[in-house]
Amino acid sequence: MVFLLWILIPEDYIQSFFLVSQELLVFLTTPIIDFLGLLLSPTVIISLLFIIFIAIILMMRIRYHIKRNAVDTNYCPVCDNKINRRHRKPIHHLLSLFIPVRYYYCKSCGWEGLRISSKVRRKK
Repeated sequence: MVFLLWILIPEDYIQSFFLVSQELLVFLTTPIIDFLGLLLSPTVIISLLFIIFIAIILMMRIRYHIKRNAVDTNYCPVCDNKINRRHRKPIHHLLSLFIPVRYYYCKSCGWEGLRISSKVRRKK
């Protein structure tokens, strides 16, 4: 079928189709290449690295102050009975990267929730 169309279409049309498609491709890709060239300039890369570095330092300071001011109470905030640790969910592990939290539950009233922990994890 394609071969039959190739024979029936004049060669001028085929050449003009390829020229137009090539110009369209250049027209569409040039702005993208220019934008990537701006993004990959050394000043932008250094600026982004500096911003990431400052954000990490700020997160570490916030985590330190939260951990320092945390009160380790092993009592339920609802009924003041002893609470027990429970396995954390994946979202709690992700949250624990920023804020040191542990997951607890109360056997007597059914409360369960996160508490900020100030304990340092033991190294094995």
